[in-house]
Amino acid sequence: MVAANRCCSCNKRLGLLGFKCRCGSTFCSAHRYPEIHECRSDFKSGGRDAIMKTNPTVRADKLETGQIFIHMLEL
Repeated sequence: MVAANRCCSCNKRLGLLGFKCRCGSTFCSAHRYPEIHECRSDFKSGGRDAIMKTNPTVRADKLETGQIFIHMLEL
């Protein structure tokens, strides 16, 4: 277990500036990106969930075939 004021990858002392990742660990400026510190957090599913919550599926009511024909004749 690494102390809270040290980078989880290189064990460098952070001081006031530490970058907290979604995986819950703290990293220095060199290891702050998920690709560099081999983050085990799943960003793709989190993004999908956020998009599904903000953009609900909208579906129109279905019309019967007779109603479509009558509507086309009125035009």
